[in-house]
Amino acid sequence: MSRRRTFHTCSQEEDLKMNEYPQIDSSKEYPLHDGEYEFAPKPRLKIFSGTAHPALAEGIADRLGLTLRQRKIVNFADGEIYVQIQESVRGMNVFVVQPTCPPAVNAAIMELELMLDALKRASPRQLVAVMPYFAYARQDRPQGREPLSAELVARKIENAGATRTVLLDIHSPQTRGFFKKPCDPLFATPVILKWLEQKQEQHGEIVIVSPDAGGVTRARVFAKKLSDRAMNNWEKLTKEEKKGVKKPKIVDIAIIDKRRTGHNKIETGKVVGHVKGKVAVVVDDMIDTAGTLAGVGRTLKKSGARYVLAAATHPVFSGKAIENLLGSPFKEIAVTSSIPISEDKRRELRNLLTILPIEDLLADAVLRIHQDITVSPLFE
Repeated sequence: MSRRRTFHTCSQEEDLKMNEYPQIDSSKEYPLHDGEYEFAPKPRLKIFSGTAHPALAEGIADRLGLTLRQRKIVNFADGEIYVQIQESVRGMNVFVVQPTCPPAVNAAIMELELMLDALKRASPRQLVAVMPYFAYARQDRPQGREPLSAELVARKIENAGATRTVLLDIHSPQTRGFFKKPCDPLFATPVILKWLEQKQEQHGEIVIVSPDAGGVTRARVFAKKLSDRAMNNWEKLTKEEKKGVKKPKIVDIAIIDKRRTGHNKIETGKVVGHVKGKVAVVVDDMIDTAGTLAGVGRTLKKSGARYVLAAATHPVFSGKAIENLLGSPFKEIAVTSSIPISEDKRRELRNLLTILPIEDLLADAVLRIHQDITVSPLFE
């Protein structure tokens, strides 16, 4: 004898109650850098976080008027990671914020892959991996019998389910080519530039220093933008206001002749450029063991620099980084919030470290991707 099954179909009102969560108000204007707005109805947006840097993900969500969505992550006794997404994401734009950073780089990568796979199976419209720090990016030039590690990690992230990735200040531009699907390589330039302008006003003439030949492009970008902004501000002054105000000089750059003698082993050479009597600001993409940075600082000081400052995007701070920084001649070191810094390290570096928030820039990128608006203005 066959039995008849009864199916309960939720009404639209019941379905909305079941999937209730904070969402962007389509009637509200959300300012973007280039003045574009979007009012057309779009798929809903949800932001998830791994355990690598939940404070960053929370900051991004908060700036968009959202809260982080529910997930469960458990580490078993044998080291395995268990992930469960605890709400529906069907047809939605989903963003997973997870910098693959220390202190557990490989665990962060694995956790991200498991989250992406779990979300992929829940049928989202778009699944975006937001990785402010991309691990293994420095292993992008294999020599004899070495893996192309950066490409391998990129491939694993996409195979796990990411339909798009968002990166921040990757170690070299070629890393973007390792991703076969859309990849948005953002720059922390606007955030660091504001800090540099403050230092310029505070100390007067500064020179931007590249710690090696590979960072010359980065140094030139900062020097040009500082010069252009100073000149624009001067040109806006009236004739009366210009009296007694000197026309701003072009910001110079200097380069350190650096040679790599092994993994995390650097030999610092001479300074190419003029730093005597000036405030020298070293700019880089990351601070790892800080051995190179400390050596560069001492070299600049010996070359006659009045003060030595530094700015970098990613505060990796591994090995003897704290010891090296405390023993260096730097007066101030600015880093972004792309990687979490432990309370112990913050306490030790409290008189030296300045943390620049990166949440606004990443939230802007998330909103643009969600609303199908160009992300290119953020690449400048």
